[in-house]
Amino acid sequence: MINGLWKMGVVLHDRRSGKEVAKIRTTREAGEFLLDKWSGERCASYQKAVVSCVSAMRGESLHESAATAFISAVIQANYGFNFFEAYWDVFDLEISRAADAVFQEDYTFWTAQQKQGPSLAANASH
Repeated sequence: MINGLWKMGVVLHDRRSGKEVAKIRTTREAGEFLLDKWSGERCASYQKAVVSCVSAMRGESLHESAATAFISAVIQANYGFNFFEAYWDVFDLEISRAADAVFQEDYTFWTAQQKQGPSLAANASH
């Protein structure tokens, strides 16, 4: 599972245009947004969010604390936002990747058996 994944992700919107600005699912994504794309004032709540994200990524605090601090900064900066279930979004992706990997491993084994022909099956029964 992705480290720092939040149970509820956040979609940020520009309040004036309504345009989606970012989709945040993890502490890392939140930290990157704060440092690279933040258009709000860099006030105390912004600074607390940055520190909380760094602390959580270092393993010094909970990722939930980073999420809470990030949302506080978002509200203070007057971004529009909606929540979504980030866990299932990423969980489904990871299950799909795992299933593909298992299928490829099994398919490779099956292909190798087919190439070797009946002799493999005969040897396995002895």
